[in-house]
Amino acid sequence: MNAQISKPILDSWNMYVNSVKKGLQNQYEKYLMDFLSSKEDIVIFLKHQLYSDDRNYAFGVIEHLKEEDKKKLFKDIVYFTSFSHGATLYFRNIIKGLPRKWVVNNIEEIINGILENGTYDEYRRVLELYIELDDELTKKVAIRAIHHEDLDIKEAGEDFLQKYQGE
Repeated sequence: MNAQISKPILDSWNMYVNSVKKGLQNQYEKYLMDFLSSKEDIVIFLKHQLYSDDRNYAFGVIEHLKEEDKKKLFKDIVYFTSFSHGATLYFRNIIKGLPRKWVVNNIEEIINGILENGTYDEYRRVLELYIELDDELTKKVAIRAIHHEDLDIKEAGEDFLQKYQGE
């Protein structure tokens, strides 16, 4: 990975990370802007960082990306909304900040892959995201869940379908 990334982008990334670690806000904002203004494709670099020990620093960069770069990372962003962790809502908000129609048109295939071997947590997190995005997608996943053999997943589907029947 590092052989493909230039020294300037690595340097700006390392300066950003080190300044965040030290709590030097005026410096990390400058280094973040330096990193974001790189002429290189920072999306490829961030895609790697999202799954590295520096993932929390990469998380903090995503909200500052241009819409087109967020779309390039969309599969990864969706992945990080599909299970419980400290940044689940953060990633949900990034998705909700993208054009709704584009999200609805591009999310289902990604979610289907996640739910193929999904657990209760993944079904529940996906339903929580979907309920904020699109009623039809929510109902589809809820129905899929109630037909699942796992009783906890069935319960998640039933919970979300009840929300619609109560309306």
